[in-house]
Amino acid sequence: MNVLFSILQVLPKKLYICVLRNFDMSKRINISFPDSNVQAKAELLQNEAPETCRLLWQLLEHPIEGKAIHAMYSGREIWTPTPPPMTKIPPENLTCFPIPGDILYNHFDQATLGQNWENACANFSDELAFFYGRGGRCFNELGWVPGNRFATIVENLEEFAAMGSQIQLEGAQKMIVTRIEKLD
Repeated sequence: MNVLFSILQVLPKKLYICVLRNFDMSKRINISFPDSNVQAKAELLQNEAPETCRLLWQLLEHPIEGKAIHAMYSGREIWTPTPPPMTKIPPENLTCFPIPGDILYNHFDQATLGQNWENACANFSDELAFFYGRGGRCFNELGWVPGNRFATIVENLEEFAAMGSQIQLEGAQKMIVTRIEKLD
């Protein structure tokens, strides 16, 4: 990093600004609903949840495609099952009270779901939870289930929220989550 700033000191000001604009180290993901032509972009919270971001970024080497399903107990939330990462993601940056735009990763096992965890996890054990409105909470039929807050929607939250309401009324919709390799 110090080498970069040493180099930038000898560059003309216009070139310096151009280099800095392309040096943004933040990582983003795209959440899309292809059947409705709705998209939102989210920024990973790499400082707050570094392991979650690192492992989910690896998982997103291939897009996650599935159904976005509206939550029953958590308020204004849609979720989609994900394949488990190669390495278990540790709890970090946990919350039970997400705000609109927050994206959480949840892993379910016997510790979080109790004695019926094998039946509950027959089809999935990991999920991405997308909160689109006020009053969200990490709660299910067994009680409070804190999730790793690892990203926040930074573009098109209003359209995303409208899609969440549509999913609540009309049922599950196809969702695709992908990496954004380079910022525009």
